[in-house]
Amino acid sequence: NEFTAPMFRNFSETPMIFIDGQNGVLDTGIMPMYEVPARLLSLLGDKRETLLTMLQPQASHIIRPLPGITLAIDRDSGEPLTCVDGSTDAECAPIDTYVRQLKTLTTDIFSGQQLVFDSGK
Repeated sequence: NEFTAPMFRNFSETPMIFIDGQNGVLDTGIMPMYEVPARLLSLLGDKRETLLTMLQPQASHIIRPLPGITLAIDRDSGEPLTCVDGSTDAECAPIDTYVRQLKTLTTDIFSGQQLVFDSGK
């Protein structure tokens, strides 16, 4: 309970360097691990829409779900924000909605329950 948002950001960051054989080091800025596969495919020229490209979070924040809490880093300012799961706070509600949708999709992929399809009920 004593972790602050900047502490969570430092706890979850890992440096990464992308080197393009033609153009050298690429500036990717802050990027979550779940965006790496789609970014690599894009750099390789694969422009198809896939599950990797559909899972992009809202453009304003980099989302890092952690057990019971989500770290959201503002893409423009780099300021971290922590949101407790289920938060209805105006700043955290859209982030919580995205994380719940992501969890539903993840469960659906691994269980095959097709929860993301409207069953008409």
